[in-house]
Amino acid sequence: MPHSPTPSHSPDQLDSAWKCAIDLLIEECLATCFPAILAVLDLSRPITAVDTELHQPADGVSPMAMACHADRVFLCHASDGRPVCLHIEIQCQREEHFAERMFVYHALLFAKHKLPVISLAILGDSSETWRPDQFSYGFAGTGLKLHFGIAKLLDLEPSLPALLKSGNAFALFVAAHLEIMRTKEEPFARMRAKCRLTEILCLYGKSNEQVALMFELLDRLMQLPAEQDKSYRQFVWTFKEKHMLTITQRLKHDAIRRGLERGTSLGLRWGFRTGSQAGWAQGLEQGLEQGLEQGLEQGLEQGLERGRQEGRGEGRDEGRDEGRRMLLMELMEQRFGPLPQQAVARLNQASPDEVAHWSSRFCEASTLEDLLG
Repeated sequence: MPHSPTPSHSPDQLDSAWKCAIDLLIEECLATCFPAILAVLDLSRPITAVDTELHQPADGVSPMAMACHADRVFLCHASDGRPVCLHIEIQCQREEHFAERMFVYHALLFAKHKLPVISLAILGDSSETWRPDQFSYGFAGTGLKLHFGIAKLLDLEPSLPALLKSGNAFALFVAAHLEIMRTKEEPFARMRAKCRLTEILCLYGKSNEQVALMFELLDRLMQLPAEQDKSYRQFVWTFKEKHMLTITQRLKHDAIRRGLERGTSLGLRWGFRTGSQAGWAQGLEQGLEQGLEQGLEQGLEQGLERGRQEGRGEGRDEGRDEGRRMLLMELMEQRFGPLPQQAVARLNQASPDEVAHWSSRFCEASTLEDLLG
């Protein structure tokens, strides 16, 4: 029986997912791909993502300098206390001038930050032989040469079982990427691999917010045809472990809990207010004391019931919106560090549509200003 081919990814789709994975799991990324670099960094101090925009000199045609963007740039500290700039580029297909581009980024980052620059590249292509790791030029006895670190994802395949067993979440995305290449024309094999990696993700013990974002990234990386995607969604809803809830069950459980708490509170306030008003109206007709007692009892009963019904509906909506707001705020703090008071106030006052808009731009924004601007 013929089946649909597995969906192909554009380079932009893969790059975007990888950038988010690096932001979320920078230390585990270095432990997986560049352990020697991780060993010389002071991990007691923050690794802070910074603006990736760089400016090249004008080309002689446009009077303005040309802007370009590195993939990910961080400021951190070496173990001896020196501040350093860390640049990571993700390259999922062969590119003739990639090494030259790494050289240009290195020079521009040094000019911008005036710090030693650690240049690293993650190569996610399928070629065994393409391994650019240097660029040089020279003339008349002068010149420059850049060596940059590379991690070939194909080389990591033998060590993946141990990394996955150790709880290294970044290894999960390396495994997903390799499965994408291995199952290019095999949608059922890809679905089985995606289910297996989802199980592993559930067992990592991350926070609900981290699991939700990692699940989204895994979903974006390992795309499936409609038939297999439907089967995978069913797997996610029915998969259970003895001591845990599934990803979707956790999210649903938290949303309902927050909604009911908010709804009950709203219902009680609404019911008391409505019941009081009904009690006073009846009391004026039958006698102030008796009417107030009966009216309050009847009004509270009717008001609480109606209040709970309306409160639960409103509470679920508000609980869901509040959950999205809290998730975005936690992810922003993980990526950009402690949020300034102005940003927190803006988040707290934002409408649900604004929160949804910022969430959709989260992976592409390189700074807090870019995200909220």
